[in-house]
Amino acid sequence: MEKHGLQMRYDAVILANGTFPKAEQPLRMLREAAFLCCCDGAAARVERADCVVGDGDSLPPELKARLADRFIQVDEQEDNDLTKATRHCLALGFRRLLYLGATGGREDHTLGNIALMVEYRRRFGIAPTMMTDHGTFTPHRGDAVLQSFAGQQVSLFNFGCTVFEGRGLRYPVRPFDNWWQGTLNEATGTSFSLHADGDYLVFRSFLDKQGRGPADPPRHTAYLALGTNMGKRDDLLRRAVDLIDEHVGRVVRRSSVVETEPWGFRSENKFLNMALAVETALSPRQLLETTQAIERRLGRTKKSVGGRYSDRPIDIDILLYDDLHVDEPDLKIPHPLMHEREFVMRPLGEILSPNGSSYSSRAPSARS
Repeated sequence: MEKHGLQMRYDAVILANGTFPKAEQPLRMLREAAFLCCCDGAAARVERADCVVGDGDSLPPELKARLADRFIQVDEQEDNDLTKATRHCLALGFRRLLYLGATGGREDHTLGNIALMVEYRRRFGIAPTMMTDHGTFTPHRGDAVLQSFAGQQVSLFNFGCTVFEGRGLRYPVRPFDNWWQGTLNEATGTSFSLHADGDYLVFRSFLDKQGRGPADPPRHTAYLALGTNMGKRDDLLRRAVDLIDEHVGRVVRRSSVVETEPWGFRSENKFLNMALAVETALSPRQLLETTQAIERRLGRTKKSVGGRYSDRPIDIDILLYDDLHVDEPDLKIPHPLMHEREFVMRPLGEILSPNGSSYSSRAPSARS
């Protein structure tokens, strides 16, 4: 995902055997891929491939022999090679996947591959990105706040929503009956938000109508506190960190995880707490809206009001934002209660210090 120059980090890149990328954005992602998985004949177009997945029908025999130690042959024909490669990457533990070269061939294949992004979200629970020479396709469900730039071309494709609304776009959003109805919209600022009751696909262009891209926005450092005392706590923290990295900005430092007693109310469920430092282009208000959307996505249905606290699957608080002071009814920075909370100050102290631990995508583990 393009995030105003804050590049989404992908666990793996899957190169399909469609039209090979020509634009700088996808070519850069190909060069910088931490792990490259090729769909069959796509391996003939690159100098290196970490694995090749498919039935081998479009792989030249000499190349197939040379890549024998990395070729994963899957003969079943129920799924296409893109899905076979996806399953293989998931089996290796990769979840943040970028797809290149999946368009530009036969039109029916192009439409099918684009629609698979929604299918992968539904079937595998991942948030894949398909990048073309012109922009990105990303599947979403429910509410989302997406980074953009003024004039960015945006198209929305409905996959069964009966409620579909948008803010920050030039034209109204509704539960479109046909795909063409949601095309050719336009972002009016640095982000737009969508409210829906189901699945949908978003295309965002690299350039506006005049062929101009986004100017590099100012980068800010925000410090966030995360806590959870319900469900699979380790998993909820990991998912929250991944969503923050995807939708807020690059996580540059993270604390260790501490286990603490509930604060302000009684409960048998202990909390896991941690803190993050994030580089973001979002304003404080956009940051609040985005973190609240992440909370809702992870199962939180209501915020604490009037000092009444309760068990919650996830809690994300904004502690600091550069040196800015904000005093609004629903947004106060620095967080007015953080100095009273050891479970906040202890993790925050780790990442404010010069030796704060750097970001890792590994799932957190509690320590007492």
